[in-house]
Amino acid sequence: MLSTAVRRLMGVVAVTILLIQTTEAQAATGPYRVVMSRDKPLCNYIAKTYNADTKTYGSIQYDKHGAFKRIRWSLQREPARLPLFALVFRKAVFDISNDGKKELVLQTDLMLNGIAGSHTYVYPPSSDILTEVGSRKILPDGKTNGIFAGASQYFLKSLPRSSERWVKAYEHEYVPRQQWTFGYIKDRGAKPWGLEPFLDTNYLDVQPFVWQGVNYLSMTQIGSRWFVISKFEQPGRFQNICYLYTTTPNPN
Repeated sequence: MLSTAVRRLMGVVAVTILLIQTTEAQAATGPYRVVMSRDKPLCNYIAKTYNADTKTYGSIQYDKHGAFKRIRWSLQREPARLPLFALVFRKAVFDISNDGKKELVLQTDLMLNGIAGSHTYVYPPSSDILTEVGSRKILPDGKTNGIFAGASQYFLKSLPRSSERWVKAYEHEYVPRQQWTFGYIKDRGAKPWGLEPFLDTNYLDVQPFVWQGVNYLSMTQIGSRWFVISKFEQPGRFQNICYLYTTTPNPN
């Protein structure tokens, strides 16, 4: 008999999950336009960097840029064995929340429904979570320590209304209705206001980086139509700094 935890895990990951340890970035077409900015030099740097990469390589080359290489990642020595698959974690200890205290940050890649997604978790630096995962054969606690605290959608609530209209027009033109990356927001000010874009956190690529001594996250989902640059505060809470968007249809 399988334990309740194992049955729940199998239900989540399905039968054909494949672990991949990959440095290959999501395909991205660009060009990207900054549609929200709270730090013009940073947002312009990211847009310029990503646009140069997509023009030359067709994807973002994180490992070619100093900002992304400043965080030193290492791999666990032995993969964590779970039912049906093995997990290999990247780990780094750094001050991801910029509060003067270092955290243990874990990342792993899962293939869900044929689509690559990354999972990121934040723990105290003394945590023995990797030992627990290996011995108890469970995933880290995404509801408590997952970078999105169990959320499945991350709404881009800081998008200016003028930009939202601009984005909606291009989404409607280029993307079939069944693929719209929007969630309905019931109350947008004094009265209900349309649709608001979001990132699907189940298929999210999260890349921490360092800019002028401060730690940030670059986040995008499958297709890479949106990039969100944010500061991490605690699981489920972020300070959004930049939104980048491309109107060019992405083949993925």
